[in-house]
Amino acid sequence: MKRCIYEIDGRVVQLIPAYQDSTRPPGMTDDEYLAEAISRTVPPGARRRIIDGEDAPADRTYREAWRLSDSAASGVTVDMPHARAIHLDRIRVARDADLRRLDVQYLRAIEADDTAAQQRIAAAKQALRDIPQTLDLDGYATPEALGAAWPKELS
Repeated sequence: MKRCIYEIDGRVVQLIPAYQDSTRPPGMTDDEYLAEAISRTVPPGARRRIIDGEDAPADRTYREAWRLSDSAASGVTVDMPHARAIHLDRIRVARDADLRRLDVQYLRAIEADDTAAQQRIAAAKQALRDIPQTLDLDGYATPEALGAAWPKELS
């Protein structure tokens, strides 16, 4: 089924009419129903494209980095700098969880007066803190490649 993708405030939105809706007027074609939904939903003057459902992007991982495109079959391209920032934020969330886990281990090492464990844990924590500064995501040109980039230090 066809859908409309449009851009509003720098974000790409998909409008997928409820083609099977019981309130749909009888005899209205799919194209007419889509046009009616667009007239009610899409802001006037918004950039938009009509695409087939099978052409819509299947991977929504970097949804916030989608941009409307006239050249892509799906009508959507991924703004890779924005996708890299999204990915780095996800890495930070995982890193912060690992840091919290290591904080508990560090406190236990202090209680046990185990200086070797304290040093080992402190080094591991520093390596985690360094990830955002040392990880270079610029070389990843596709969303798929970027998604596979994960620091080995993270669990």
